[in-house]
Amino acid sequence: MERVCEWIPDPKLTYSFPQIAGPLTEVWGVVGGKVLLPCDMNPPLQNDSTHLVLFYHGALGTPIYSLDSRGKSLEHASHWAEQDLGHRAVMRVNRKQHGLLLEDIQLKDQGMYRCRVDFVESPTRNVRVRLRVVVRPRSMTITNDLDPSHKVGSVVGPFAVGAVVNISCQVLGGHPRPKVTWWEGGSLLDDVNELNASHVIRNTLSLPPLTRRDLHRNITCQARNSNLVSPMTSTITLDMHFPPTSVRTGGEVQTGFQDEGGACVPAGGSGFHWGRRPGALHSNPERKQCSPGLILLMTTSEGVAAGVREILAALLRRRGES
Repeated sequence: MERVCEWIPDPKLTYSFPQIAGPLTEVWGVVGGKVLLPCDMNPPLQNDSTHLVLFYHGALGTPIYSLDSRGKSLEHASHWAEQDLGHRAVMRVNRKQHGLLLEDIQLKDQGMYRCRVDFVESPTRNVRVRLRVVVRPRSMTITNDLDPSHKVGSVVGPFAVGAVVNISCQVLGGHPRPKVTWWEGGSLLDDVNELNASHVIRNTLSLPPLTRRDLHRNITCQARNSNLVSPMTSTITLDMHFPPTSVRTGGEVQTGFQDEGGACVPAGGSGFHWGRRPGALHSNPERKQCSPGLILLMTTSEGVAAGVREILAALLRRRGES
């Protein structure tokens, strides 16, 4: 009578098995997800049967998982897993899937695996599997060189016309190392990366001298390290301040409120042209400080207020000369 015994490796011992080369399959998994390490357990001969399946990780000869089917079918085989795997691993033996299923993937799971399949009659089969683990980037921070200590939110600025701005996108973490790029719509603006001593990946976008057309321009920083996960992105909007292009007036200009960031101009004959900056000035008819027939125009930006004062001062000088 044949004696069937179950083989359980002693975790205190290291077993030396020959490193036999076999077919290599590469698979990818994401931290926290699951992945199947494939291994064909079907015997090559019709009348043969699978005896024992062992999975190894790395260079050590100690198996991390065993499937003992001696005297029984694969579906009723005995399973054993090393303590470090816990309940994260299970051997799949159905017709559609053969291999070791890893759940709750961790970065330490990355590396080379070897699946050894022993048959009753056929020679031993060795299959190699390389697992590559993806870790999402941890954080993304955007700053600009005019105020590098301040983190940029959804809006950066305001900047003056002609300003040369460097906007830096810094990404921490991620495996493999993420590629950090700048985009505007579907157009790539910059893909040059640098790595500092703190393992922070940085991409600094240098913008040419800003014009009025750059107001409300949207640019996006993207960090991508795998097609298995969505890239990390952050979109910012450029804000600007600039003086009016012209002011025309058909009557008296009252300048008593310039220090408050505004001026009284004729209600019927005033016109302000601000390029693309909407609402840079707004009418404030409820204020009663202006003389009859005049309205008070208030500025919403210190830079605009300075521009208004310059233009009104020029108008007053012209009146004094005429």
